Amino acid sequence: MHQSKLKLKKPLLLLATTMLLTVSLIIYFFNIGWELYIKEKNSLAIHASINKLSDRILYLDEVLTMSARSYILTGEIQWKDRYNIYEPELKIAIDKATALSSKTNLQRFISETKDSNDVLVSLERNAFLEVSRGNPQNAKSILLSSDYAKYKKIYSNGISRFLEGAKLETKEKVLKYKQTFRYYSQILIVSLLVIWVSVLLLFWKYFKQKMIAEKMLIESEDRLRVLAGLSYDISWQWDIINGEHKWFGDIDTTLGYEQNEFPRTIEAFEEIIHPDDRKRVMDNLSKHHKEHVKWHEIYRIIRKDGVVRLWDDRGETVWDKDGIPLVMTGAIMDITELDQSRSEMESISKELTQLIDTANAPIFGVDTNGNVNEWNQKVEQITGFTKDEVMGHNLVETRITEEFKESVQEVLNEALKGNETSNYEVPLFTKGGERVVVLLNATTRRNPQGQIVGVVGVGQDITEKKNAEKELEVYRNHLEELVASRTSKLKESEITLKKSREELRSLHNKLQSAVENEKIKISREIHDDLGQTLTAIKLDLSWLEKRIRTGFSEPSVHEKFKSIKLLLNDSFETIRKVSTELRPQALDVMGFPEAIKFQSEKFSENTNVKCKLNIQPDKTQLHPDLSTDLFRILQEGLTNISRHAQASNVKIEFFENGSDYILSIQDDGIGIDNLKVSDSGSLGLLGIRERVLQWNGQFKVDALTDKGTLLNVTIPKSNNNK
Repeated sequence: MHQSKLKLKKPLLLLATTMLLTVSLIIYFFNIGWELYIKEKNSLAIHASINKLSDRILYLDEVLTMSARSYILTGEIQWKDRYNIYEPELKIAIDKATALSSKTNLQRFISETKDSNDVLVSLERNAFLEVSRGNPQNAKSILLSSDYAKYKKIYSNGISRFLEGAKLETKEKVLKYKQTFRYYSQILIVSLLVIWVSVLLLFWKYFKQKMIAEKMLIESEDRLRVLAGLSYDISWQWDIINGEHKWFGDIDTTLGYEQNEFPRTIEAFEEIIHPDDRKRVMDNLSKHHKEHVKWHEIYRIIRKDGVVRLWDDRGETVWDKDGIPLVMTGAIMDITELDQSRSEMESISKELTQLIDTANAPIFGVDTNGNVNEWNQKVEQITGFTKDEVMGHNLVETRITEEFKESVQEVLNEALKGNETSNYEVPLFTKGGERVVVLLNATTRRNPQGQIVGVVGVGQDITEKKNAEKELEVYRNHLEELVASRTSKLKESEITLKKSREELRSLHNKLQSAVENEKIKISREIHDDLGQTLTAIKLDLSWLEKRIRTGFSEPSVHEKFKSIKLLLNDSFETIRKVSTELRPQALDVMGFPEAIKFQSEKFSENTNVKCKLNIQPDKTQLHPDLSTDLFRILQEGLTNISRHAQASNVKIEFFENGSDYILSIQDDGIGIDNLKVSDSGSLGLLGIRERVLQWNGQFKVDALTDKGTLLNVTIPKSNNNK
């Protein structure tokens, strides 16, 4: 590195004469003073190191104590890790203090500190072990124990006495050396006065220039501190006279060094410059000092870890009246990321331009005067005009159909005011004179400073869509006519179907009524006519049996009479059963509640399924037709249970609430598939549904969650008198 040297005129003759007269005394007293200086320097160095180590020991002790207590209180592993990091460092510091104290009278104090620290670390490690075993209370007990407090006190006292002793011993030695030095200085001072006068005369100009340089250094330091607080990362100052180089900012961290590790010399600075940039930078620096040209360099530096960074370095130099450089100051900005960002932005800009140009949507741009400054390939494809043919031409005047020029110009003007427009249909002329329609989004275009510089239009070619919409409108109108015609016919069909259903349901109801009346008639005829006939036959047979019994003794004749009687009894039972199936007498004589009891008893007798009844009230009077339909529903429900349910118990309920009659049949069988409930092939359920509908009632069959099936019928009371 080039370093300017002051060209001073030295009064050599005066200096030589003075030196000849005083050289003997100077050599003698210099040796004495040098020896005292070396002793004082060594003593100060030792005790300065001891003071520094003591401060470090106190700090590390506080860190370890806090980490140990925090880990025991919270159990968080980060405190234990922190303890493990700093505990070895504390031992190293104590060992260094022990080694230094061996040269003083303070060794016993640091020895006490070391021993007590070993005991404290052992206790804290035991506390950690208790925490890892899940015994935090035992860990707390260790840190609160009397032994821990005892050795903590010994440790603290040892450090305190060590520091106090170091300060006292240092003070005594320094005082002793100073007294000795003062004594010899009084003898030497007369001789040195001659030399001082000569030196002052010889270096008067040098000190004068140095004072100027120092004043400039102070002023430049103030400016550098301001710069360091602004956008610059680091500022620097180079005292060219003394070769000192100062940094303002965290130069060590910036270059990857430990604190104060990076040397504060111009040679060290030169060494970190990238080899490919070093010669250029140093040559330009030398040129700056000689020719007073501007200093502004961008160069690469290499950190301690080998990472390359890019610096922007600006500076200025103060020269004396002879043109000799005295002080140079400067500021550095790390522009690595900025340079990378600039490269990335250039790459992104190219990619964005390519993306716009090759986008599948028509994109064009105009400036504040409405002249085209962007025209991508898709617009070229739609209109047939190339970019070269339209660039710089007014969009509205040259490419928009006459009837839309005013409205398109208004959209562009609004966008230039910051009012953007979406989904605006813009008709354009093609090169062949055809008209195409683009669905446009007009977006305001701004520069990096936020100023409006134009409009960007991003659109979609909807020409085919518009043509298709017209065709679709024709088809839609035709379809609406067809739908209206079909709807009219469908309504007529629905009316006819509804009428047919009502007639069919009325016919079904009449048929059901006729069937029930016929069953009543047949039941009565069987019961009355056939029953009376068989009764008469049975009486005649009894009379004949009595006559024959007295006149014939043939056993076979008597057996034949018994057989005929049994057949007659079976015929009576069959007649009773058929008559009951056709029309139970209990339904006509005692009413629906008694008929439920009769049917349930008969069902239990025939199937061995237990029936539980709940009828409230048991004297309810129902319309005969309603009683018949509810009874047939009960019969059908019990028949389905006997055929399909595999049930052991059946619960039958009939009750009334404020507005309805409710019949409920529940079994504990295997349940019913919900698909079968709506199956049109289930004639039994279909018959139940029809019987309920004619009374404007509701019918529901559910498969229960646990198991079994629930059949529920609700009939409005208002229909009981219809």
